[in-house]
Amino acid sequence: MNKNPSVGTAQRRGFFAKRRSIFARRTDLDLTNGPIFKTILLFALPLILANFVSMLFNAMDLMVLSWFSTGYEVASVGTTSSLTHLLENLATGLCVGVNIVLARLFGEGNKERAQKVISTALIASVGLGGIIAIIGSFISRPFLIATNCPPECIEHATLYATVYFIGMPLLLLYHYAAAIIRVGGDSQRPLYYMLIAGVLNLVLNVIFCLLLKENKVMAVALATALSKGVAAILALRRLSRAEGACRWDIRKTCFDFSSFKTIILFGLPTAITSCLYPIANMQIAAGINSYGANFVAGNTASQQYEQMVASYNVGLSATALTIMGQNLGAKKPKRVYRTFFYVLILEFCLIFGTSAIVCTFGRQLLPIFAGQNPEAIAAGMLRMRIMLFSYCLLHTPLGPAIQAFGYPTLQTAINIAGILGVRTLWMQFVYGNLVPETYPMVLASFPVSYIFTTGCYAICIVVILLRYRKGKYKKKI
Repeated sequence: MNKNPSVGTAQRRGFFAKRRSIFARRTDLDLTNGPIFKTILLFALPLILANFVSMLFNAMDLMVLSWFSTGYEVASVGTTSSLTHLLENLATGLCVGVNIVLARLFGEGNKERAQKVISTALIASVGLGGIIAIIGSFISRPFLIATNCPPECIEHATLYATVYFIGMPLLLLYHYAAAIIRVGGDSQRPLYYMLIAGVLNLVLNVIFCLLLKENKVMAVALATALSKGVAAILALRRLSRAEGACRWDIRKTCFDFSSFKTIILFGLPTAITSCLYPIANMQIAAGINSYGANFVAGNTASQQYEQMVASYNVGLSATALTIMGQNLGAKKPKRVYRTFFYVLILEFCLIFGTSAIVCTFGRQLLPIFAGQNPEAIAAGMLRMRIMLFSYCLLHTPLGPAIQAFGYPTLQTAINIAGILGVRTLWMQFVYGNLVPETYPMVLASFPVSYIFTTGCYAICIVVILLRYRKGKYKKKI
């Protein structure tokens, strides 16, 4: 028995200090030292799970709607995806600029400049969210009419889009705050916040649908906005209590135009790239909408599983961008090369394996969101088979690696040609002219554009890596 209380107290303090140090290593990784593959896994896994939970936001809306649906509520929400993704991607694309700049500054140890970027990014997120809320609310109905939204869906779709956009400032505030936390080496806490928000979203979906029986689309939209607000508050709380370069002091918050210019410089090309997908998909969405509400419902259901598979890409792309960026700043080329190739192999294996599983059990999975309508399930299965394996082509770290080296404009140029250009040419000149005007030929535009874009990515990253190896790389930040 220990008769010296001071010794016991010291031992307990040492024990808890040790536990805190272990916890710190798990949440705040050193991305420029240590085993690379282990670091990638520890950093990427929470990111993948966080993005998976984020994808469940919309999936939960559709799942609850399918439970309580008395009409075309599921199809109504599905018709809004092109518009909501367009404006949301524009703002979250700028968030990648924050990631690129901070990763390099953290690697260089430039704390003073990093603090200015953090403060500016948080203010900009709220401002951009407010602008998008106003624009989105005004253009929702005209956009839905222009994209051949089925008449029976137009009212519910307009309402859902309007409420969704009103919650945009909270959504963007979370995205920017979470990006800052991750660049600091902590990819776990954003996962915890998304899990909390995801559970809250599901609970509120059910409660609001029971309370608002005549307006279930409004119910799920409100639940999504409120739960994302909770995630934003938790992320800001973490930043205010953090130590080191990623700390946010609300008393010293200010908007630095030089920092904002740098964020725009590296984020705007990515924002444009992110917008290309929904812009290019507008014509495709109009083609799908022309086949009726059942085809829309089947496509919407399939998209939920596509987004879940794409969560691998989102998480691993952010991993490659952050780890490569920090090691570029720290001037450790071997870690840059190894990070790229490890992420490339890991991402391909995960996406291919999961796609095979989802397609195998597609007929059992699709009714969760599309109901038991045979036409909707058949449409969803066809899209699922075409899209999921196509993701193995495009969803690689090639694009994020180009961004990490400081060439986001190059990536944007490739996407303008490969995504916007190829899909527009397909829908305008190939669909209905060189190929039959059928539903499968609408979907064929996706893999064709993916093949072209991935080929261009591969050529560019080979050139960039060779130049970097020969010492011809020029510092961009």
